Amino acid sequence: MRLGILLLFIAARAWAQQHVPGRFDYYVLSLSWSPEYCAGPAGGRNPQQCGEGRRYGFVVHGLWPQYERGWPQDCSPAAAVDRAIVARMLSLMPAEKLIEHQWRKHGSCSGLDPASYFQLVETAFRSFRIPDDLRQPLKEITFTPDNLRRKILAANPGYPRESVSLACAGRYLSEVRICLTRDLQPRGCSSSVRDTCRAESIILRPIR
Repeated sequence: MRLGILLLFIAARAWAQQHVPGRFDYYVLSLSWSPEYCAGPAGGRNPQQCGEGRRYGFVVHGLWPQYERGWPQDCSPAAAVDRAIVARMLSLMPAEKLIEHQWRKHGSCSGLDPASYFQLVETAFRSFRIPDDLRQPLKEITFTPDNLRRKILAANPGYPRESVSLACAGRYLSEVRICLTRDLQPRGCSSSVRDTCRAESIILRPIR
């Protein structure tokens, strides 16, 4: 019994020491392909992002503090995000629940206040160029993972190949993840950020 309590204490102390606001190595900017999200069951419960006439392409899923191995989350009690900030962010993160969740889970680990964190999210998104033909395609597009990565890198000179990671749901592209230094310069991703697109060809759903 005493040993179990001691182990729980040690684990809780290790968690507290690791998940400290502002103590991390780099950021991951995660861009979600909205048509793929909206095609799933979660999209059906999110009319703010996926309702009739909501023709979003890439949207910001989050800006995530990252360790070289693993990542922090839920670093401190997080107050609600000011409504003016939520309203400003809706064009990039088109659901209030998404904005509030990302602040609690990831923004709280940045060491920043909500206004500064979401300003950084905006800056990171605006500094990354989405290829023109991937902004709002009206037809399904098929790529090999390598060809899609090359297209993204061609639109963003100076980004190393290892700075872009692709995530898929089966054969469908779900997210593009970009690894950035703490001052938002491109850098290679660590082993914690891995490609999940395993198919020889992957599909980009058209906008709704």
